[in-house]
Amino acid sequence: MQRVGAFSGLPTLIAQLGAHPASTLASAGLAPDALDDPEGRVPFAALCRLLESGAGKASCAHIGLLAGKMWRLADLGIVGEMVANCPTVGEALEALTVHQHLNSSGGMGFLLERAGIVDAGYAIYHAGLTHTHQYYDAILAGTFNFLRELAGPAWLPAEIFVSHSRPRDTRFHSSNASRGVVQF
Repeated sequence: MQRVGAFSGLPTLIAQLGAHPASTLASAGLAPDALDDPEGRVPFAALCRLLESGAGKASCAHIGLLAGKMWRLADLGIVGEMVANCPTVGEALEALTVHQHLNSSGGMGFLLERAGIVDAGYAIYHAGLTHTHQYYDAILAGTFNFLRELAGPAWLPAEIFVSHSRPRDTRFHSSNASRGVVQF
């Protein structure tokens, strides 16, 4: 299951991109009001399907990035509140990683620290999913926003590794990364 959180803005985004939100939600197996309550829960697989369907129906190959770009720590509910109140960025990242399961049971965040460099990532472990490209992009953009909230607006990643093949148009990934190196 996936807590709706910031995905509550997805129907509006789909409409802004020129697609019909209710039919896009239906094509993913979701009711028209499934994303109305940020505290609500929807099947993780259905949300992945919704993002992929939204990309197709709206002719927007970077809808996942646009969805994640809307995210703020507050959208994570109690987890976001806890993370925002940690005394250091390191403790905040650790709290986010340890408690992210309260928002989603389809994947897990991870942290690796070595020689003063921290790698943060996310891996979907929900079996059998084939529509994950847009979800991974949403996680990428959302995490970027979370780190900017925690470390300040000047924070930039050194590198970003994307969990899917290189899209035809990479400019949306590059602009999301600011000056960080993006590798597919």
